[in-house]
Amino acid sequence: MKKGYNKLIYFLLLFLLGCADEPTHSNVFDPDTPNNPPSAVELRTDLVTDMTNHSISFDWTESGDDDFFNYNIYRSDQPGVDTLSTLIGTHPYPFLNTITDTGLQQNRSYCYNVYTEDKGGLITASNELCVTSVPDIYYCGRLSLEGSGTDYLYHFSKMDVVTHDNTSNECYAILESNWDLYFYAGAYDPDDPSGCRIEIIWTNIIGGDSDNDGAPDLYEIYGEADPYDADNYPSVDVNIYPHITPTKVVVFKDDNSSSTTLLVLLRGGEPYYDSKIIKFTGDWDEGEFYLDTSWYDNGVFRTSRNTAIARSSSDILIVGEGWGYRTFDLSGNELSFVEVPEVYIGVISVGKDSPTGSNKIYLTNWNGEIFKYDSDGNLLTSWQGFDWNSGSLVPIGLFADNRGNVFISDTELGTVNRYNSEGILVSRWDGINQEFVYPFYFSEQVAIYSQASLIGDNNNNLFIVDMHTYRSRAAY
Repeated sequence: MKKGYNKLIYFLLLFLLGCADEPTHSNVFDPDTPNNPPSAVELRTDLVTDMTNHSISFDWTESGDDDFFNYNIYRSDQPGVDTLSTLIGTHPYPFLNTITDTGLQQNRSYCYNVYTEDKGGLITASNELCVTSVPDIYYCGRLSLEGSGTDYLYHFSKMDVVTHDNTSNECYAILESNWDLYFYAGAYDPDDPSGCRIEIIWTNIIGGDSDNDGAPDLYEIYGEADPYDADNYPSVDVNIYPHITPTKVVVFKDDNSSSTTLLVLLRGGEPYYDSKIIKFTGDWDEGEFYLDTSWYDNGVFRTSRNTAIARSSSDILIVGEGWGYRTFDLSGNELSFVEVPEVYIGVISVGKDSPTGSNKIYLTNWNGEIFKYDSDGNLLTSWQGFDWNSGSLVPIGLFADNRGNVFISDTELGTVNRYNSEGILVSRWDGINQEFVYPFYFSEQVAIYSQASLIGDNNNNLFIVDMHTYRSRAAY
């Protein structure tokens, strides 16, 4: 609504100004009063107001020069924009400081410069702004038939993506209302983006009531109120299962191997006790997985309530806990602990500035700020990933790839924001594609709390869970 209103006012101004006299050069060079160049205007990433796969809209700061004549807006498909680049617009009034550049190619970088010209014919360039148009975003399958505010059977984790036989698979841990925990993997076919699924794996990795005491096995693990008393459970009905579990699944497997390790995070919260990380091992092709009882306490690692997990490398798990994070090998040996006093960790991701570079750790706090650390825990930079959060980090998706991109879901705009590794906005996607016109909708108010999820694969595809339609999408 806000975007449409601004555009209406803009075009109304253009109509009214069409009846006005055009400005003319009148500040003739005078030796006694030499003409100084105009002041530069500023282009900023926060003034990029809209992006699609074929257009980019942006503003710039308004010129305050008394002898303003016009803005000349230039574009290039590479850095180094000057007056020999493509002229995409000339605006003759200082308050006409916005433009929409159309007819662009999808997922391509464009650079802009606004030259302010005064009445004496002198020009001054702004800073250069480079942003990338939106890639195509494709529907990849429905995850739940239930809608917001209704009874539902499934609750699923933030996803992971792994490859098997050169095919990317979206992976989830799914909790049914009877406390049965399933592992699900759906294959993605880039040659058929309208369907995306060519294979489905369902397997119950833990379920039932093995000791016949009326409390399902997973409830006994997650609902444990006292780690020193195995029979101490919270005062909550076993038929009421928590809406914030499972929070994340991390999958370890080689592309050409069926041997698979699953780690599922059950995030703690009232009236339950600590968070739990549960480890399962099994075979991808057979679709069978079992609790790995050699992992800590019979397959369960107890940790703080506010915990995040991610894959740090092919065999290293990173666990964010409060003001610090730890790394473990898949046998459960702790490899490192790093304190991060700058941020109380909410979501965590590991990426690189380039494919051959070293790991960088990306963390978010509750206010949407992104913090970047090196592998030794030194803070490198930080920036604001989004401006407003609805009150919970659960619906926030964060993903850093191996090419210097950092993606975060924006709960206010309903978008996915893409930054480079130094915090400069690259592009912003609102989810419009060939099948749906819904924007992404990352809000804690919908029924399934932990759906907001971003993750990439080895083929530079980004997978996104849309909380408004309960559908998964792939962008590339």
